[in-house]
Amino acid sequence: MRLAVEWLSTQPEKSLNVANELLVENATNYLLWVIAARAHQRLGQFFQAGECVDKALKIDSNNVEAIYAKSDLLYRSDRLAEAEEYLSTAIHQVEKNAANPLRLLLATVLQKSKKYEEAQALYKQLTAEMPGNWLYWNNLGMVQQDLSQFNEMDEAYQHSCEVSKDNPTPYFNRIVGAHYNPERSAEDILKLCKSWQENFSPRSVKRAVAKNKAPDKCLRIGLVSDGLRLHPVGQMIVMGLEHIPASQIEFYAYSTNYQEDHLTHRLKRMCASWRVVEHIGAAELDKIVREDEIDILFDLCGYNANSRMQTFQLQPAPIQIKWVGGLISSTGLAGMDYLLSDAIETPEWADSLYTEKLIRMPDDYICYDPPFYLPAVSEMPVKTKGYFTFGCFNNASKINDFLLNQWAVLLHSVPDSRLFLKSFNFDNENLKERVLTTLEGHGIARERVRIEGMAPHQELLACYNEVDIALDPWPYSGGLTTCEALAMGVPVVTLPGPTFAGRHSASHLVNAGLQELVARDWQNFIDITVGLTQDLNSLEIIRGKHARDFTGLAGMRRPALCEHFSQAMRAVWQRYCEGKKPEALTLRCDEAPYFLDDNQPVELKMPAEVDVAAKRIESEDFSFALAGKVITMDFGGSFTTGKKFISLTELDSFFFIIMDTLGIVEDKHLPPRKKSMQHIKLHTLGNGELTPVYMCLDNRLSSTLKTSEHDERRWRRSSRRAEISVIAA
Repeated sequence: MRLAVEWLSTQPEKSLNVANELLVENATNYLLWVIAARAHQRLGQFFQAGECVDKALKIDSNNVEAIYAKSDLLYRSDRLAEAEEYLSTAIHQVEKNAANPLRLLLATVLQKSKKYEEAQALYKQLTAEMPGNWLYWNNLGMVQQDLSQFNEMDEAYQHSCEVSKDNPTPYFNRIVGAHYNPERSAEDILKLCKSWQENFSPRSVKRAVAKNKAPDKCLRIGLVSDGLRLHPVGQMIVMGLEHIPASQIEFYAYSTNYQEDHLTHRLKRMCASWRVVEHIGAAELDKIVREDEIDILFDLCGYNANSRMQTFQLQPAPIQIKWVGGLISSTGLAGMDYLLSDAIETPEWADSLYTEKLIRMPDDYICYDPPFYLPAVSEMPVKTKGYFTFGCFNNASKINDFLLNQWAVLLHSVPDSRLFLKSFNFDNENLKERVLTTLEGHGIARERVRIEGMAPHQELLACYNEVDIALDPWPYSGGLTTCEALAMGVPVVTLPGPTFAGRHSASHLVNAGLQELVARDWQNFIDITVGLTQDLNSLEIIRGKHARDFTGLAGMRRPALCEHFSQAMRAVWQRYCEGKKPEALTLRCDEAPYFLDDNQPVELKMPAEVDVAAKRIESEDFSFALAGKVITMDFGGSFTTGKKFISLTELDSFFFIIMDTLGIVEDKHLPPRKKSMQHIKLHTLGNGELTPVYMCLDNRLSSTLKTSEHDERRWRRSSRRAEISVIAA
């Protein structure tokens, strides 16, 4: 049992195997069922986790470990109301000291339910009772960040840092939180990024050395990320990377998140290897990256959720680069060699604010991929409503009192104008009230302000049809939000902030040809916005033609980003092979890249293109002579799990769509490179609505249809009814 507990946090598969073996002889041991439940949960197997925890509670209904496991499962399944009710009852059924983990989880549930004040009160109780617990202070800081209480937030994070001896999480959260505070400078934040390493330095660091230093070899590039899905990271990298020839770069993904969606499937197809490392420790991930012989390792997490900065401290790759994903300023990390940017995000004067050497792309440092469900753009709402509507759909934590003061000046400058704010945080009524009261204090009537909470993404995008002009927050700018506004034909007016996080919108606007919307100061911000309200022709052009141009521009930029990314990676690799230290790199359109310390451009040495057609096996006397690949659907996954599937993928003649309804297809059934296939787990074809699926231990009997009478008795012994997502056919 000791091994099952030890492996639970880092190797849940092994933990589950040990627990299952022990349960054969110890089926009445509630702790083994709890361990099995936790392992299933960490593997993303929530249905099985629920079965195990119910068995544990059946054995001992008052056991704290089992109660916590049940509550945590409800929380992570987004069944927040159930989790709150269950915890509120359970806390009074156990001893006071034993209830503390349950109280902490209840506060977390309240916070996610947008009941920020209740969560804050409970966190304060916990910190008062146990001031030496870093997690209580850390979580208090997080909820205060949600409430835009920046001074209190920083104080809580600082307390957490002082008592945290073996976990850098509060340091990371303090860094991220500082970017929201209008009183913080870029220099302040850089100090925070450097200081945490003083307390969390590895005992020894041995930088990985490439075994093969051929300058023209196919590069192995690793991507460490929490966002390889429908997430700002996924949406900003997939279009630019998925068409890079495999002969130039092989991508190795290290996902710190089990979540998957249609964007994950696209990313998987471009990768030679895909690992979920959510519960793998820093040292273990360091070992995996070294064994994979990665040449260039990208951090796509930053100091955000599931940060892997401690792995990057160990320097498991010859070259380490920071790119999107928590890219809000310098990492301050000694082992981070480069930071991928552009000339707008990091102007020439900004190098001193970064410990990394800057790679400046010639265009935008990302390539936005609009969702397939992007709504149609309607005409300007001012035409039908008779007044201008300003909007901001950014995270409400970015909307501080200083910013509201500036927006109030704008609203006074445009008589009868309205302000439309939309964010998931605004499901909290007190947060809405803070905004309304603050604006009232500046003379803006409540009737002029519309505030809404969370909405499905497509519905949120459609709300841009009710906005004439979008206002960028400050000092933390919009990134993906700005791209979405532009895709919906809504101009965004921005004043760049002091950090990388404050210049996202400026980069996207300049590279979209809208540099006139980037302000120099707050008076210029007001002047630009008021000027737009007096120029309906320009607004109509932006809303109509520019919206089409922007979404089309994303597709046109794809080849450019592919090319420039490949050039940048080849240049830094060749420099490494020459034994030179990292240096700032600049790329320009139609020109070779050059390093700051070189007198001449880099002569790139690309690998020879592989003749894919020569690899195909063709009959000597017969050929279908098809123009493209044969699209093949495996409904259910039985063919994919068979013996002939891998050999067929090697022909490069098929594109496989695997409808893995029951989730039976594992990585071992798939080839290392999944470029010509789409693996769709736990979905089936239908009308787009949820439908029942009858799950059996014998998966031959599992189906969306009820079993026949012949198998009724066997089905009842081994089945469960659940629901499965359906793709509209």
